[in-house]
Amino acid sequence: MARHYLFPAVKLLKQKCFPSLSGMKSCQNFSSMQIDETEGANFKRFAQHWWDYDGDLQPLHTMNRLRVPFIQNGLCPLTTLSTIDSVCLPLKGTKILDVGCGGGILAEALSMLGAEVLGIDLVEEGIKVAQEHVEATSYRWVDHPDLHKPTYKLTSVQSISQEYPCQFDAVVASEVLEHVTDWEDMLNSLKQCLKVRNIS
Repeated sequence: MARHYLFPAVKLLKQKCFPSLSGMKSCQNFSSMQIDETEGANFKRFAQHWWDYDGDLQPLHTMNRLRVPFIQNGLCPLTTLSTIDSVCLPLKGTKILDVGCGGGILAEALSMLGAEVLGIDLVEEGIKVAQEHVEATSYRWVDHPDLHKPTYKLTSVQSISQEYPCQFDAVVASEVLEHVTDWEDMLNSLKQCLKVRNIS
């Protein structure tokens, strides 16, 4: 069922937001901070739609129902959920780097499970939307000392790997690789951000 549920969402997202994706020779290179102009313009256009649950980016919200549990289960197997606190906040104490975070849809969801999330992106408009949405909904974090608001940074993978070496328990790059020209270089840079023997 998961396959039938997820793939139409991905297909719909690409059809609505990146109609010319299959024919693009160069989309993004997160390592060198080079973004194809057409692709960059598309992401900028999304600025007002990241948190519109019925808009063009609705598939990303839908995908959270699968990708959030997938990430949680990978980092925190059910066998480790032995206390009430670990069940309610299964990612408590986990540091996650969200690459290509956009407006923060995934970063916020992970932070509500207790993770400390840093989202990075190369599109300033997306980072601004993410920061504004966190502040507008800050009441969700105020009364819970074990929850941390996600933070966001306008930067590249190459820069973040130099600034935060061996700092994260996990790196998430959801719906990113298809927009990257040199994904191998990007992954090699991201490995430098991970703590020893953790998940990429």
